[in-house]
Amino acid sequence: MGPDFPKWLQTQKKFSFLDISDAKISDIIPSWFWSLCRNVTFMNLARNQIGGSLSFLCSSAAIGLGFLDLSNNNVYGQVPDCLTYLTNLVMLDLSYNALSGKIPTTIGSVFWIETLKLRSNGFVGQLPSSLKNCTSLKVIDVGDNKLSGPIPKWLGVGLKDLVILMLSSNHFNGSLPSQLCHLTHIQILDFSMNNFSGSIPKCLNNLTTLAQKGNPSLNISHFVYTMSNNNTVEAEYEDDATFIYLSGNQLTGQITPEIGNLQSLDALDLSRNQIEGRIPTSLSRIDRLSVLDLSFNNLSGKIPIGTQLQSFDPSVYAGNPQLCGPPLKKTCADQSVQIDLSNQEDDKDELITLGFYITLIKRQLKDMLNS
Repeated sequence: MGPDFPKWLQTQKKFSFLDISDAKISDIIPSWFWSLCRNVTFMNLARNQIGGSLSFLCSSAAIGLGFLDLSNNNVYGQVPDCLTYLTNLVMLDLSYNALSGKIPTTIGSVFWIETLKLRSNGFVGQLPSSLKNCTSLKVIDVGDNKLSGPIPKWLGVGLKDLVILMLSSNHFNGSLPSQLCHLTHIQILDFSMNNFSGSIPKCLNNLTTLAQKGNPSLNISHFVYTMSNNNTVEAEYEDDATFIYLSGNQLTGQITPEIGNLQSLDALDLSRNQIEGRIPTSLSRIDRLSVLDLSFNNLSGKIPIGTQLQSFDPSVYAGNPQLCGPPLKKTCADQSVQIDLSNQEDDKDELITLGFYITLIKRQLKDMLNS
């Protein structure tokens, strides 16, 4: 259809659904185009080479838009702070462009938005606090930008419908707030390659969707009302994996024993942090876990026995010189009497306690001395 913007669209007077994605258009969207789009609800211009700015968002012609996909183009400049016109917007995808500046505060006036994708641009600053007004959000993907600041507590409190939260490859810092554990519907959590510090929240077992047995459905549908013919347009987001990625930060502390409660987890990446202590035995009980990376931390002790953890390539444990046992070649010293006491939280209801083990060891030493 390209490289010019299709001029035949000027002859179309009434349309509400427009999909000219993957059309090899390398033109700037002409001004006449937006005068035709006053009744357009669904617009997909993705995967072209369309240039220009987003000034059209300040036009009342955009008021009917419910679905706008401009991803994978050459759109540049700042997103104008006039998103108050987009009161009907449900899905906005501006990923993989050359946008810059701050995320506009008027994003908080787009009350019905369910998916916000701004990945791979040049956005700076913090997440605008007005975003907490968008309580219908299910997907936030702002990965691969230059965003900074801490994760706001309201993210976990006010946006409880979030299924996907991706903040990777930015400059976020501070600790991971415990309020994230309120995201009971979350299935994809990617905070990798930032500057987060502190420990991993121990309340991960509150992520109830990930704690369910079986294969949770990751199918996000958007229904867009079209004014011209009273129909709905369904746009889906599908993914086969559920994962938590926290790699490439400065996280410390131990891996919480409650990690084993996340029975629907497909992938876990905690690599390149400063996490210490033993690997919880509960981790071996996640049968679905097919991707694991604990490399380059300060983990120690014996890798818990279980076919799950022994089946991974040894590289997933690399960079932890004090780890031992299969699948690593390094054997654990005195395995016959080595006792894993770091994961006692896994066995809170067991009758055998730390005191029992200490008493048993004392008796064994006394018998050895007497003999």
